[in-house]
Amino acid sequence: MAHASKTELLSLYKNLIKSAVRHDRRYKIIQEVNEINKEVTLLKYEKLKLAKSQQLLKDSNSTMALNLKAIEKKLVELKNANPSKNREFYFSPLEFRNLIRPHFEKQIRSSTGQDMINKRTLEHYKDIYLFLDNQREYDELFERYNMGEFNKMAQNVRVQKTAKRVGLEVPL
Repeated sequence: MAHASKTELLSLYKNLIKSAVRHDRRYKIIQEVNEINKEVTLLKYEKLKLAKSQQLLKDSNSTMALNLKAIEKKLVELKNANPSKNREFYFSPLEFRNLIRPHFEKQIRSSTGQDMINKRTLEHYKDIYLFLDNQREYDELFERYNMGEFNKMAQNVRVQKTAKRVGLEVPL
């Protein structure tokens, strides 16, 4: 039976974690953008309700004015938020590492002889790593070249992406 070293297994473990983080980061960013959009919509609704109630009462109540200012401030903050710069998306969650680590530790502990690991197990982990890497690349290419998704985007986003494709940058 062919064997591989523990250092190969540890290296593969690190690569698997990195690949999973890269793959997951894109979806976390999309989810964060959706959450921000939902929160912006709710805040706009709250702002509209406050403005209507203030208009009905014909009173510039200081608490209502403070609430409106707080909502405005939060809206500006959310609109300026950039989820792709969130550093927390660049690290693997503890739950994920705790899910994978026991399998690798078991392989290291159960290895017989001097630094030897079952080659078949190593190949299995390599396949997982390669799948995650290839899936991430496929998703990126699909997003880049699928015109069906391109048509669903807002006009300004389409203009920005088209400009970037030819090497230009559109001012906002």
